[in-house]
Amino acid sequence: MLLFSAVAPKKRIAVIPGDGIGREVIPQALNVVKALGAAVELTDFDWGAERYLGDGVTVPPDGFAMLGRDFDAILVGAFGDPRVASNIHAKEILLGMRFKMDLYANVRPVRLLDASLCPLKGVEPKDIDFVVIRENMRLRCRKISTREKEWSGLSAMPLSFVSATRSRMALRGNEC
Repeated sequence: MLLFSAVAPKKRIAVIPGDGIGREVIPQALNVVKALGAAVELTDFDWGAERYLGDGVTVPPDGFAMLGRDFDAILVGAFGDPRVASNIHAKEILLGMRFKMDLYANVRPVRLLDASLCPLKGVEPKDIDFVVIRENMRLRCRKISTREKEWSGLSAMPLSFVSATRSRMALRGNEC
């Protein structure tokens, strides 16, 4: 016999606002999450250009392991700051998450909540409801990763998982 708690445990979400517009958008996204009353515990991280410029650290030594171990999800804002011409901080954070944590895809649901928010004429909320799945293991990322280490054949598994997921979504009518 399986017993389930009547109250779902809180999901732990790591919040990394990033730089620029990310620092404007992420707080608004969090306002929505809080307004919905979702059972979440939010933990903020200062990983971004400001920290990098202050102490030269993009991600603490155990940062990616900690994210994978202690959190159910990561909410990440945009990265990029003209004060860091090389954008090394953005590369280390974003590519680090993709490769060190084996994140296979960014999943982005898209829904129109109100027709007045859409610049297209005659479009209603029922007309815009889809999911964008962006694979993190694209050829461009593979080329970047091979400069740093030998690429293993293990990348085929995440890609096949994403392809299978896309196929199931298309069959349900949620084309990507």
